[in-house]
Amino acid sequence: MDITYFLPLRIMPHKQNANEVSATADSAPPSKRPIWTCQINRISGSIWKHSQKDGARYTYSISRSYFSKAEGKLVRSNFYDEQDSPDVAKVLQEIDHFLADLREHA
Repeated sequence: MDITYFLPLRIMPHKQNANEVSATADSAPPSKRPIWTCQINRISGSIWKHSQKDGARYTYSISRSYFSKAEGKLVRSNFYDEQDSPDVAKVLQEIDHFLADLREHA
């Protein structure tokens, strides 16, 4: 896959500890919920809209979920196993398609 295809998209740094589970979309207030989510196997992606004076800015995240036996709960990680590569690529492609549709209909 040619990664330069995805370079125009903005990526925000993830400030959360990689082993913490973020609040679920249902528990977050509507203004903090992602506008779009996608899950392929254990890889998930989400897109958030940030309203600004000159229009909207969109950010996205991609994470891997797994059950931690040590913690006894589902956790998210921003680290991936080699076997996750195809699913990460598919989620990123879905993100790109969704953002392209937004730009087309803006």
